[in-house]
Amino acid sequence: MVSYLIFRLWLLGLLLPVALRAQSFDVQHYHIALDINLAAKTLSGHTRVQLRSQLKELLFVELSLYQLKVKQVLRNGQRQRFEQSADRLFVELLSPAYLGDTLSLDISYEGKPAAPSWFGGFYMTDTSAYNLGVWIDGTPPNFGKAWFPCVDNFMDKATYSYAITTPRGYTAVCGGMHQGTTPAGKDKLLHRWALDLPIASYLASVAVGRYSPVTFSLTSVSGRTVPAYAYVHPAEVAAAETHFRGLQEVFSAFEAHFGPYQWPRVGYVAVAMKGGAMEHAVNIAYPESGLTDPGIALWVHELAHSWFGNLVTCKDASEMWLNEGFARYCETLGQYAWLRIQEPGTDPRLLLARLQDEEIQARVLALTHRYDGGYFPVSGVPAALTYSSTVYDKGATVVHTLRYFLGDSVFFPALQAYLRQYAWGNAGSQDLQKALTAYSRIDLAPFFEGWVYSPGFPHYRIADTLQEQTAQGRRLRLVLEQTLWHKPVPVLHSRLPVWLCYAGGQQELRQLEMIGEQDTVWLDLPATVTDVWLDPFNQVGDARTGTLARVTSRYARRSKELAGYLEAEVAAGDTAWVRLQRHWGAPPRLSLAANGNWWSVDILGKATGKTVLVYNQEDRPKDIPRTARPAFYHKADLRSPWQKIADVPFGRTEYVLEYPLASGYYAIAYTE
Repeated sequence: MVSYLIFRLWLLGLLLPVALRAQSFDVQHYHIALDINLAAKTLSGHTRVQLRSQLKELLFVELSLYQLKVKQVLRNGQRQRFEQSADRLFVELLSPAYLGDTLSLDISYEGKPAAPSWFGGFYMTDTSAYNLGVWIDGTPPNFGKAWFPCVDNFMDKATYSYAITTPRGYTAVCGGMHQGTTPAGKDKLLHRWALDLPIASYLASVAVGRYSPVTFSLTSVSGRTVPAYAYVHPAEVAAAETHFRGLQEVFSAFEAHFGPYQWPRVGYVAVAMKGGAMEHAVNIAYPESGLTDPGIALWVHELAHSWFGNLVTCKDASEMWLNEGFARYCETLGQYAWLRIQEPGTDPRLLLARLQDEEIQARVLALTHRYDGGYFPVSGVPAALTYSSTVYDKGATVVHTLRYFLGDSVFFPALQAYLRQYAWGNAGSQDLQKALTAYSRIDLAPFFEGWVYSPGFPHYRIADTLQEQTAQGRRLRLVLEQTLWHKPVPVLHSRLPVWLCYAGGQQELRQLEMIGEQDTVWLDLPATVTDVWLDPFNQVGDARTGTLARVTSRYARRSKELAGYLEAEVAAGDTAWVRLQRHWGAPPRLSLAANGNWWSVDILGKATGKTVLVYNQEDRPKDIPRTARPAFYHKADLRSPWQKIADVPFGRTEYVLEYPLASGYYAIAYTE
């Protein structure tokens, strides 16, 4: 019989948010003991939950546990009354705990653990067992409750110890440091691990399999040696040794950017997951299939969570970009650090621009709104978009743009200050804004309002140029315009890079300050300028995509997201710079009903070849009448009028236009 007190508190609990209920106590430590039965695909568990009361009088404790059945709850060896309802466990304390008191609950449970999703739960096979701490389809997504009773949210952090019993011949790998393995009867082994640093429940982990450790030794900027382990199956050892090449270089780059590594080891463990990976603290669940992938982006991403997500955790799921958007951007930083070594002859500016544009920015503009069903801000995403392209990909473009806005000399030290301030705790977007503002002493409210808290994208362009000679010297006037792509408000303070190309062949990169939707800036010049390019190295994540290329022989960049490509060739010994950009938004000063599909071609130097553009019916705006006919338009420069150069044949769902390579502008427009 359920006591009246538990019934009354259960009704009250249904009316209170989980985060508010959890504030009545704070878990200090979990000790998780599991006996894994691979043959039956069941587990027997015993978890000791050590907690501190945050109420004047704590009468009951509510935890989460999914599908596993509780057998008993003890406090100091004395049975406590309890009730399970759905995934919630209510424990009535026979005697109250008072403010600041600590107590331990010993909870015994058993059953067949659940894995209700392709990503999330506790998975068991005949030869392996492992958890994934995030239920990617769940609301909320925290899924520590799949294998131990816990406060399953982002805010409540605790230390952990583990005692995992497995069949002999198997290894259990958990988050933290290995404390030893001992026999546990004739056919079993007991594996002990401990992590003395506080983490959220979704970051706790265990994996059981026939593992062989691949070991690395990493040198930290702090002077200590950090051990790194990849636990893999014996047949995967050679593949793992190759796959994690560059670990020291990426590790060093992250420490240089974000501060010393705070964890006792770096850890990966191979599991039979169907996709992705999971950033469990110092014990990253990594797909077995990923070990043969020549790319490094996946393990780089998960390592980045050691700073963004594990060290400082988002306050709730709606702020997931603080975990995943930053980790996604760190893929660019990590690959850049490794490729700088592998491609020493590549201009580092072009390498970084290529990684950012081709792997993130192009995807965001062409696909994110289709994947996610619209345009959303990165902060405050709805629950269904917790693990979405908006969070990962658009989040990464926001981080990249913030980096340029502040500059490397401020951005990275400011991030380190943020990570120190919120280490082992939680943060939201406003916390990040306040921390970066305090360090930089720059008012970041316009940036966060324009890029973080509102949907869509700005689009920047040079609307007009004028060069003149005065008594004081030569100067250049630039008229800058900002248009909005599915965005309700403009960015009120923008910083934009501009590339000045001089008559003598030199180039200079300068930064412009733009206030509002249109602004005019004057630049003093040392010589005559022949061309001006906006953001040549993709440092601002606005509604444009397209990578600058340095051509020394032949070049062709084919990209579906660009809806076209350039073919360029230079004579032996010559060099040219070429760029095809796709722009989202209405083509400037094209009076016909036009869709958001226009391009610009920039060329510096002597190059021959062709421009290839693609009309795709999928890009046709929904508000364009069915009877309207698409056509290609072109103009040679900013002040020239648009001229129609080709009709799209009637009924074509796709049409390819080839045009001689030349600087200029192209657009698709519709006429009745």
